Amino acid sequence: AQWGQLPTIAPELVPLADTPQDPEWHPEGDVWTHTLLALDEARRLIEDLDPPRALAVMLGTLCHDLGKPGTTKEEDGRIRSRGHEEAGVAPTLALLDRWNIHTRESFPLRDQVVGLVRDHLKPGALYQARGEVSVAAIRRLSRRVEADLLYRVARADCLGRKGDFPPVAMEWFIEQVRELSVERSGPAPFLRGRDVVELGVKPGPAVGKILAEVYERQLDS
Repeated sequence: AQWGQLPTIAPELVPLADTPQDPEWHPEGDVWTHTLLALDEARRLIEDLDPPRALAVMLGTLCHDLGKPGTTKEEDGRIRSRGHEEAGVAPTLALLDRWNIHTRESFPLRDQVVGLVRDHLKPGALYQARGEVSVAAIRRLSRRVEADLLYRVARADCLGRKGDFPPVAMEWFIEQVRELSVERSGPAPFLRGRDVVELGVKPGPAVGKILAEVYERQLDS
C-alpha cells in the first residue's frame, strides 16, 4: 500500500479503507484495518497446512470482507453490512482473475477461496442456532468448502479485532466437524454408480438421479 501500487494490483481492496464498521463489534475501525489484523491472525493458523491450503486461508482472509463496501449502510444508528458474504464473491473472482489464481498442485484453490468468502459467517451462524442445527447442515457445508479451512478463516476473522472477542463459535464448529470426520470433504457416498447398475438400472441419467437422492438421504441420516 505504501508503494502506491494497490490500485493497480488489487483495486478491489482499495475501498476497504473507506468502509466503516460498527464500533461495538469492530472497535479497531475500518474494514482495511480489520482485514490486516485478520491476516496477522491467519498467518498464525497455517503452520501445519500444505502450501495450497495455507494459501487458501490467507487469500480467503484477505478477501472475506470484499463485499462490505457495497453493502455497508447505517440502520437505526448502527452500521450494518447485510449480505456482504455473497456480495464478496464477485470482487473475489475479479481479484483471483487478475492474479491468475486457479488450481495449485491439483488443489481447487480458486473454488475454495470463493467458498471461504461466501461461507465465512457460517460457523458463527451455526453456533447461534446450535440447538436446532442438524448434522446434515454441517455435512452439506463440508461439501461446499473444506470445513477445516473455513474454521481457520472464521477464527482469524473473529480474532482480527481490537478488544476481547473469544472465538467460542469457531471452536464449537471445529469440534462438530471433527466428530463427523468432515474436515476436508463431505462424507463419502455409500452408494456408487456400479452398485446401482448391478441392481439392474441401465447406465444413464437415472443412475445419477438415484445416486443424488440416496446421497441426500445419507447426509440427513
